Amino acid sequence: MTVNRIEIRNFKLHRKLDISLSPTVTTIIGPSFAGKSTVIKALKWAATNKPSGDNIVRWGAAKASVRLTVDDGHHIIRSKGKSLNVYKLDDHNYKAFGTDVPDPIQELMNVNSINLQYQFDTPFWFSESAGEVSKQLNAIINLEIIDQTLANLASVVRKTKVLSEDSQNRIKAHKNQIEEWSYVEDMDEDLVDLEALAKRIAQKTSEKLSLETFVQNALKARSTKKRARAFILDAKKALVAAKDMEKLTSKAENLQKSLEILQSCQRQLDRRPPSLEPLRGMIKEGKALRKKKNHLDELLIQMIEKIESRNEWAVRAKELKAKLKTKIGKACPLCQKPQTT
Repeated sequence: MTVNRIEIRNFKLHRKLDISLSPTVTTIIGPSFAGKSTVIKALKWAATNKPSGDNIVRWGAAKASVRLTVDDGHHIIRSKGKSLNVYKLDDHNYKAFGTDVPDPIQELMNVNSINLQYQFDTPFWFSESAGEVSKQLNAIINLEIIDQTLANLASVVRKTKVLSEDSQNRIKAHKNQIEEWSYVEDMDEDLVDLEALAKRIAQKTSEKLSLETFVQNALKARSTKKRARAFILDAKKALVAAKDMEKLTSKAENLQKSLEILQSCQRQLDRRPPSLEPLRGMIKEGKALRKKKNHLDELLIQMIEKIESRNEWAVRAKELKAKLKTKIGKACPLCQKPQTT
């Protein structure tokens, strides 16, 4: 992959920076604190999705973005903000999860951290240990796949060799069995005769079984006939017994009804008449109440007579009072004071 142009927006100290690159450029030079390392970091961030935090966003900006123009006019845009974390390849958007790079962009760029070197990094591989060089070399050409393939091939060869030896041993064993069973061909004719004899035996056996079945059916029919006769006799006896039973049942029902009537009569006889003592007490109380009533009636009559007599005397008093007033006049005859009433 060749990067033709880098466009940086709000990435660390770069607010806006556009760089056009030549296919032969592998190094960026410039004065100190000009942002050379930041350009490499921006390129690494777009290529490897590292680092994953928000520290790359310039102070005061809402988001940071890096746009790469690569071979065949493809455009790769990496954008990061508070609610934004995406890649864009031409017209296709992809989510950026963790430090993973979407597969279409990874395949197009084919770049990781080994391909990028900063200003103060040691010369590539010259100061690294043999193990670290081997590790980085393996990351480039993936020697692990070759080792795994060779190991798989060796395992297949071993399994194939074991299967081949097992097959050879089985072939030898089958050959020995064939030699041991050579007499089978001589037994073929005898086998044909035996098969014919077996067919005849099977036929006779079938006939024998048919005869045995017929005899058994005849014996069963005879036994069934005897049982049927005995059953008929038992049925006749049962009919006679049923008629007798019906008569006895009718007599028993009549006796049961008579017994129920007798029991009802006995229950009626067993019942005692109620005591008359409470009625006698009530009669006494009724007589006492009647006497009280008669006495009250007499008192009521006397009271009515007294009221009528009082009323007559009141009328008589009024008449006498009026006559006295007429005779006396308006003044009292004793004190000569005027009468008020």
